[in-house]
Amino acid sequence: MRTAFVLAALSLVAAFPARAKDTTGLADKIETDLEAWDIEGARRGLDELLHEDRSSAVASFLQGRVLFEQGEYDASAKSFEEAVRRGAPPGDIDTHLRLAKATAEEVKNDEVHESAHFVLRTRPGKDALLVPYALEGLEKAYAALTKDLPPRSASRCTRRRRRSRGCPRSPWRRSRPRAPSRSASTTA
Repeated sequence: MRTAFVLAALSLVAAFPARAKDTTGLADKIETDLEAWDIEGARRGLDELLHEDRSSAVASFLQGRVLFEQGEYDASAKSFEEAVRRGAPPGDIDTHLRLAKATAEEVKNDEVHESAHFVLRTRPGKDALLVPYALEGLEKAYAALTKDLPPRSASRCTRRRRRSRGCPRSPWRRSRPRAPSRSASTTA
């Protein structure tokens, strides 16, 4: 299935060769920023990508990813649906779309509480009483960790996560071609 998606993504890139090189680099940067939890950097990259090629399936998919990380779950689902309308294979986007819709449904009536670095969502009621203490504890832990630990470079973090297979790769990331496995050729 991933092979089919990579072929579809490459066909989209081949259709617009002059723009594809520019937007592919931007897409990779956005993915790297998202993997490193640099949401602001991903947002800046997305703004640039939307300026370059607003109508691509890749732009809609990445917009959905960024919106999801920003807590805009309904808008994220709409972006994933738009990516499918623009030619992205629905099977590969479906997991992201279902997660965005399920998360939007789960948090639709929640109260939102924010601090400098954290956002907590709680059901209305007694849980809201603990929010100030939780946010204070989170901010203290954040301050201690950022003081004690140097920031990691995104590329090192990304390579380590890919090697350990700890995080799923976006279907839009470029990858080296792999030889098809026997099971893939018999089921296709």
